[in-house]
Amino acid sequence: MQGHSDDEPRPMDEGKREEPPKYTPYLNIRYDVADTGARPLAPGTVFWVSPDILVSPTDAYGNVQVGTNVTVQAHVLNWGLAPAIAVNVEFYWLNPALGITPANGNLIGSKLVTVPALNYVDVICPKTWTPTFVNGGHECLIVQCTCPQDPITAPFLPALDRHVAQRNITVTQPQQGQKLQLSASSLFHSEQSFALQLSSLLVQCRLEGWEKEDVAGLMSLLANLHSPGRVLTKMERRLKLRVQDVTEKDLGVRLTGMAQADLPRIEEKQLDFGHYIQQRAVCNPDFRPETLGKVLGEFSLTPQLMSVVDIEIPPTKLRRGQFIVHRLTQTASGCDVGGYTVVVPAGG
Repeated sequence: MQGHSDDEPRPMDEGKREEPPKYTPYLNIRYDVADTGARPLAPGTVFWVSPDILVSPTDAYGNVQVGTNVTVQAHVLNWGLAPAIAVNVEFYWLNPALGITPANGNLIGSKLVTVPALNYVDVICPKTWTPTFVNGGHECLIVQCTCPQDPITAPFLPALDRHVAQRNITVTQPQQGQKLQLSASSLFHSEQSFALQLSSLLVQCRLEGWEKEDVAGLMSLLANLHSPGRVLTKMERRLKLRVQDVTEKDLGVRLTGMAQADLPRIEEKQLDFGHYIQQRAVCNPDFRPETLGKVLGEFSLTPQLMSVVDIEIPPTKLRRGQFIVHRLTQTASGCDVGGYTVVVPAGG
């Protein structure tokens, strides 16, 4: 999954465009490989594992390591027929989180680039990110872009704005499992009730060639998988993926603690909850909230508070080529507002 340098744009595959060409810049950092920029996203869309946010170096499981200097890179596309000039690309890190607000974000760096028409540029953040023991090296990253002719309208909200991408993913140590502490905050200006829901997929794939090729890329692909029944991409067919929904099985994932804390910063601009839900629901008015999985816990938040939840994910007995993909989703009135994905590989 090697990209090109900032000064070597490459033509995009025009067969992926679903809409007529735009005669202005039409910037997009994708939430998945099929994304062509249409927003808002329907409820139930996994928008927090963008394949266009890349990190290096990583360990054998695709995780960044505490105390290392990590390079963050973003794949910025322009689906429009006009070049995007003076595009400001911003890179943020966050402690492991479900719902994300600007109050959670810590700027790593930014860069100005030009993205030619019907093209893309891989943008490398000019400053490295050094994961700390506070976040355990887990990946919670936001990248957003904007330019005068195609400005961002909903910062930090990839479900509403194609200029924003999010990457929340951890790969567990096979023999040890994972203990996560995730923060959940509110986008909305009034008190709102939330739930934490869990869904799980069992994935079987052919690993030959991938273990030495690109482990981080494989983990990203697994994190982006959808529930069974979706048409597989060419790369997924190459891996001979088989996906089974195992949400109803007891795989030992537990909510072990929950506490509330004051937010260190308060973002003044908050959303109206009804407007947010209405925007998302227009895309899929028949969405069924139960497809987001079983409820692990419930909590209420104001803009001044965040909830800190402790999650235990034990190792799972798997054969070579098998993986479990756990999705933890923060929901409000049955609509997802944020999430975190954990990939569990086979041990040995």
